[in-house]
Amino acid sequence: MLEAKNEGLEELSTSQTIGERISSIKNELDEDTTALDIDFEVKPTSLIRKKSKKRMVEFETDNGIANNKVKMEFDGVLLPLPYRKRVKLESESALLHASNAPKILQSNSSDPGDTESESEESKEMVVIKAEQNDDDVTFVSKATDLEYLDIKPKIKVELELSRTLVQIRLDQFSCAPYPVNLDRRISERRFSREFIHSVFGGSPYAANPPIGKEFLARHGRAHFMFWNNCKYQPNAPGNVGESGLFYESRPFSPKDDNEFIHHGFSCFAPNEWWYVGDFQCFAAGSLTKDEWNKEVPKFHKSWSDVLHNDKWGRTVRVMIHLRTQLGREPTEDEIEEAQGLSDEYKHISAEEIKNAFDQGEQCLGILVLKCVGYDEDLQRELVQKFPSWVPKIKSGGKKAKAEKSSKRKKNKTRKVKAVREHDAIEEAEHVTGSDEAFDGTKAQYKHTGTRSRPVRTA
Repeated sequence: MLEAKNEGLEELSTSQTIGERISSIKNELDEDTTALDIDFEVKPTSLIRKKSKKRMVEFETDNGIANNKVKMEFDGVLLPLPYRKRVKLESESALLHASNAPKILQSNSSDPGDTESESEESKEMVVIKAEQNDDDVTFVSKATDLEYLDIKPKIKVELELSRTLVQIRLDQFSCAPYPVNLDRRISERRFSREFIHSVFGGSPYAANPPIGKEFLARHGRAHFMFWNNCKYQPNAPGNVGESGLFYESRPFSPKDDNEFIHHGFSCFAPNEWWYVGDFQCFAAGSLTKDEWNKEVPKFHKSWSDVLHNDKWGRTVRVMIHLRTQLGREPTEDEIEEAQGLSDEYKHISAEEIKNAFDQGEQCLGILVLKCVGYDEDLQRELVQKFPSWVPKIKSGGKKAKAEKSSKRKKNKTRKVKAVREHDAIEEAEHVTGSDEAFDGTKAQYKHTGTRSRPVRTA
C-alpha cells in the first residue's frame, strides 16, 4: 500500500499542484482510517468521565450521540481497549477452608511442623479470570496472616478488674509471658469443646474435666482446665503464653493451690476454644472490701447482675439468704444443705448482692494462673485430627419426638431430683461456656422430701 502511495505521489508531483496533492493524500488517508475503524481524532481528557469500576467511559461526539465503546487514552489518541486476563491468588482463608487444613501441615515429612518438603503445587492456587478490567494484577501472598489472627475475644470489659490490681496478683507469683515459638498458623487454631473431648476425653462441659482411663493411657495428660474469657473470666489468660486471674464467687483457700500442671483452654467465642499453654494454679488474696469499693460503679453493677441472674452466682445467693434468715454467718454444712434444694434463690436481688460486697460480707475469690509451659504436640495433634473428625449427629425427627413424648410422664417424677443434681454439680465444677451442662457425675446431696412424701424418721 505504501509503495502504491509513493508511486501515486510521484505521478501527482508532475500533474497536480501542491494544494491538489495535499487534498488527494488527505482523502486517501481518510479512506484508510475508515477501513481500520480507528478514531485518530484527538479529544481532550476533560470530555472523558468514568461510568463504573470497569472504567466504561462515554465519549461525546459531534452529533451529540454518546459513544459507549470501551477505549483507552494514550497521548491524546483513543484506541480500542483489548480484554485482559486477570490473575488472582485466592486468599489464605479461602485456601484453608477449601483444603480443610492449613497447608503448613500438609508435608511428606512425619514431623507436623516440617514445611520444607511441601510441593510447589500445594503452595498456591491460581484462578485465571478473563474480564473487562484494566486494574493492576493483584497477588495475595501465602504469607498473609489467616483471617482469625489478631482477632480478640469479645470480653465483657465491664467485668474486668483494674490493671493495677491484676498486676499486683501476678507479681506476687513472679508471672511473666512464656515464650512460644510454634507457628501462629498452628498455635492460634481454635476448636469446639466436643472435638477436644473426642481427642483427649473428659466432659465437654466441666471446667476441670476428669480424664477417663482409656484416654489417659493413650496420651498421658490428666489435668485440663477451661475458662470462659467472654463470660465470667475477663482477666484469665487470653493469648498463648500469658498468665492471668481466675475468679470464683467465693474465696479460695491455700488448699486450692495445685501442684499439678493444667493444660489451659480459653473460650475465644461461643464454642471456640483455644489452647493457650500449661498453667500452675495459686490461691491469691481475695478481692478485699476496699479494692471492691475502689472499682467504678459499672464494675459493681455488672458483677451484681451476673451473680443475680446466672447459676454461677447461686452460692452467693444462698449465703446471703442464710445470713438474712440466721442473723449470722452460715456454716459450710448449712450452705451445702441449702444448695441441695431446688430453690434458685432468685428472690435475692442484685442490689442485695451489691450491698453484701460493699460491706465485705461477700468477696470474689482469685486464683492466679501462671503459664509455665506450652505443649506443642498437643496443639499439633488437634490441628492434624480436625480435618478427619466427624461430629456426632444429634437425635431428632419424628421418631425422636415420639419417644420423647412417651417418656414425658416418667421424666416428670424425676424432674426435681435432676434439678438438684444439676445445680450441685454445676457449683462444684464451675461450669463455663455458652452451652452449660453437667458431666453426668452424680453429686452427693441430702434428700429433704416433698409435701406428699415427707422423709420418714426412724
